[in-house]
Amino acid sequence: SVYWGRVTSLTAEERTSIYYDTKIGFNMHVSEYPAETGNMRMYETPAHGMLQICDKAASNAQELIFVPDKEAIYYDDLPDAIDKIEYYLAHDDERVEIAYAGYERVRRDYQWEDNLLSFLNWAIALKKRMYLSSQKCAS
Repeated sequence: SVYWGRVTSLTAEERTSIYYDTKIGFNMHVSEYPAETGNMRMYETPAHGMLQICDKAASNAQELIFVPDKEAIYYDDLPDAIDKIEYYLAHDDERVEIAYAGYERVRRDYQWEDNLLSFLNWAIALKKRMYLSSQKCAS
């Protein structure tokens, strides 16, 4: 039988409540080859205080986003992920320490307002450089 009718959307408030009540956030990028890095869950999970257990990306690029074993936990395959989830559920102090470090990293480096402002400043500077370059070429 089909279960489509049983799956319902959550409101933003319901999702936030569930996130705050969850100890471990499991993150899996769904691609045939590990090429993508940094889906939205990669930031939402630690932002809500969960320990993130995430798959590895191509060239270990995920390590540039969160420091392995300090701000997030990365797994090689599903059996490894299950082992790590079980470990951190049994070692709450370690889970909390890593989850807090991930949370602090999000607060320090990944706030969308700060990143948007940095991007806009970059774009404005790029436009100015292009204008000045065109002026030099014209003279």
